Amino acid sequence: MVRWLLICVAASVGCAGTPVSPSQTAGAAPSPSDIRQVTDGVDRALGVAFRAVGSALADARTSVSFDQTAPCSGGGYARIAGGWSGRLPPGGNGTLALDVRVAFGDEQAGSCTEAGALLSGELVLTGDVVFVNGRPLDPATLQDSGQLTFMLDRVQGTLQRACVHNVSAEDRVVCAGDVSLEYPVGSPVLPRPAC
Repeated sequence: MVRWLLICVAASVGCAGTPVSPSQTAGAAPSPSDIRQVTDGVDRALGVAFRAVGSALADARTSVSFDQTAPCSGGGYARIAGGWSGRLPPGGNGTLALDVRVAFGDEQAGSCTEAGALLSGELVLTGDVVFVNGRPLDPATLQDSGQLTFMLDRVQGTLQRACVHNVSAEDRVVCAGDVSLEYPVGSPVLPRPAC
């Protein structure tokens, strides 16, 4: 059985600057570790989604539907739902489209709190996986994108992702793309977190 390791985001995020802005009036700026905990929480939920997709790819499943939750460190859950759309013709050659949504603070999962920050919004994991003789081609390219808002110390921030993940059967994942973080909104946090 081919094993797909789809965990890259949890170890690759880093923030080193203190996000200070003249427009921030609700108190002291959060520490870099607070911001890191928020981004790590998002990465943990994406990791759950990647593992679910990886398991489906490794088993060469052509019909997949996800509906699960990932716990948030400060309480609540992120909801992971979606799966493959389409069918492979006889012979197992074709393309299946992945559409998985990771929702933070939705009506079904409730709220999601990370490092004292209340998160809301949705990230979408998409990609076309090509199958030959019923097995996925290596590597598979998946994208995650979307924007989250968070409230930390009564100040609103945003986290926006546009990342590509090339997933290899040799348990390697190559990630590239952009992540931008503003806290408060309008004040970019530098250095920018990695995909």
